[in-house]
Amino acid sequence: MGLLKVSASGPENSPGEVEGRAVVRKFLTSYLTYTPANVERQYADALNMMTLNFRQLTMNKFREDDILGKVKADAITSSIKIRSIEPQQGMPWTFQVFAAKEVHRLNAQRIEYTEKMVCRYQMRLIYVGRSALNPTGLYLGEFWEQQMVGEKDIDLDQKSGLLDRGDEVPK
Repeated sequence: MGLLKVSASGPENSPGEVEGRAVVRKFLTSYLTYTPANVERQYADALNMMTLNFRQLTMNKFREDDILGKVKADAITSSIKIRSIEPQQGMPWTFQVFAAKEVHRLNAQRIEYTEKMVCRYQMRLIYVGRSALNPTGLYLGEFWEQQMVGEKDIDLDQKSGLLDRGDEVPK
């Protein structure tokens, strides 16, 4: 029997666009979908997908801003629905993502705040080579978020689209 030799380097073994999109989706889901009960696990998963320098920068920012403490104190719950993930032309391993994000908070006076936003995310991945720990070989090297559209609801009354007809104009 002959031995099949597989080269770990070269373009034939680098990840494809589908793998890049999957990494982007997994990162955003880990980083932006959490509750007070699972925030440590979600953030740990997201941090493990970052390059070492970006991870250090992010962890320092978390500590400075006491992000985990705020999530637990305000009972923050966050969720995201990704609408599109598109590669940026002329920029390898860079993706632009549009998503709807919803954040619920419950402050000390037990008043619930809800923020609904449409956000744009720019993400640049870095290919460092496949390994047993990271089969795609892709890590997040850069990430930023821009809120496109959003609203903050601080009202205590529940609104229903079925019952609220005060905005209708008679014809």
